[in-house]
Amino acid sequence: MHDRRMRRKELSSRSPARREWRRHVRTALEIAVCLAAAAWGRGATAAELHLRSQATAGGALVTLGDVAEIRAADAATGDALAAIELFPAPAPGSQRFLRVRELQDLLVLRGVDLAAHRLTGAAQVAIHGAETARAAERLGAAAVRRAHRELNEALVQHLSAQVPGSSGWQVEVALGEEQWHALSRGPMVVRGGQPPWVGRQQFEVTAGAGGEQAPLPVEAHVTLSPTTVVTTRALPRGAIVRGDDVVLTRATAGEGSAEPIRSVEEVVGQEVTRAVASGATLDRRAVRPPQLVRRGEVVTVYARAAGIQVRTHARAREDGAEGDLIHVESITERSTFLARVSGVREVEVYARAPRAH
Repeated sequence: MHDRRMRRKELSSRSPARREWRRHVRTALEIAVCLAAAAWGRGATAAELHLRSQATAGGALVTLGDVAEIRAADAATGDALAAIELFPAPAPGSQRFLRVRELQDLLVLRGVDLAAHRLTGAAQVAIHGAETARAAERLGAAAVRRAHRELNEALVQHLSAQVPGSSGWQVEVALGEEQWHALSRGPMVVRGGQPPWVGRQQFEVTAGAGGEQAPLPVEAHVTLSPTTVVTTRALPRGAIVRGDDVVLTRATAGEGSAEPIRSVEEVVGQEVTRAVASGATLDRRAVRPPQLVRRGEVVTVYARAAGIQVRTHARAREDGAEGDLIHVESITERSTFLARVSGVREVEVYARAPRAH
């Protein structure tokens, strides 16, 4: 009985699926060991991952080597990085987009230390299936770029017409080989889509003069760029922002700031920290709460304790908005203490009540 159990266990371990699983585990471990050893040995950037703007899947799975040119100090690190599997390849005749943020998440999930490498190149990679890549070769890179640009413009114009006064439309399309050929034949006319006009949308596109061509189905992912606050007039440093000084608009592609402000309510009543031109996008570094106390000003100090209030004067050592804790200097004794800003040129301190003995 014992011999039969051992025999069944041995046969199970030799099954093709189990052997394939073990091979993947060994490969993943070998990649992790190579990457860790390379990063430890250098103590600096192990490799530069230069993302391509266009890529073609080399097999059933898209690897890091398909989407990026890997510039490593040694061949072992480069080979290990290139072999990392990301996701299944797009279906023949289709494509998908890979953004830098998505790639970073995939690499972290696969145990790659991003701090040891540097990502450069394109912000987005268009990954083509085999048939799409052959179509691009026949049409030529310039024709493909032109067709993509013209289709994007036609879709944006169609969406803007459906929602008057709208702007900031962003469109990603998935095109097959036949569609590339058809859309390269001339001007495009777009129909279709449905409210709310964002998300996955189905359009019909007719290309070519005369309209004799049958409409082509085109699937697109439609989004709206985020809103930002823009000035309606030039604002000098120290100005308090009023409601008619700013307007909410949508950022165009490629436009934006490190810390954008998404609503007008966030900036009205704030103080501008630097001169801002008309039509400029405001970010959080350009505004702050109004400064009620300025450095060097003589301020009124209120001291309160056990229902008693005492008023005196001091000189502010720094600027402060309402609620800020700042240093002030006694005018008579030249001693420095902390006080909280409570109003225009006013601060307050709370004295501890004396204890009875």
